[in-house]
Amino acid sequence: MAISGKNGSVIFNSVSACVTEWNVSNNIERLDATNTCSGGKREYVAGINEWTGSFTSHTYVIAASTVAVTLSNDDITISGTALADFSVSSPVQGSVVEYTYDLAFTGTVTVS
Repeated sequence: MAISGKNGSVIFNSVSACVTEWNVSNNIERLDATNTCSGGKREYVAGINEWTGSFTSHTYVIAASTVAVTLSNDDITISGTALADFSVSSPVQGSVVEYTYDLAFTGTVTVS
């Protein structure tokens, strides 16, 4: 079932941020374990599990480089500690200032 992002939220160091969008990606490193006993087929084992994400806001919400963050919508909640970088887009006309926050999660990430 498709859902709307309008009920999504980002809580950033215990402060609720009004955001225009957010995203999270989980990537598991694939280590090549192919060998002469693989029968001519590629084999992989799981390596490091990496979580990254970002969100965009019209408000500056960061006060530290390491933050507690919870991102949620009507379907999923993702929580953890992340290192946060940000950039600012300040157009002269046609839109308001946007802050984009890039997240690199560290340690355990909880998905519910």
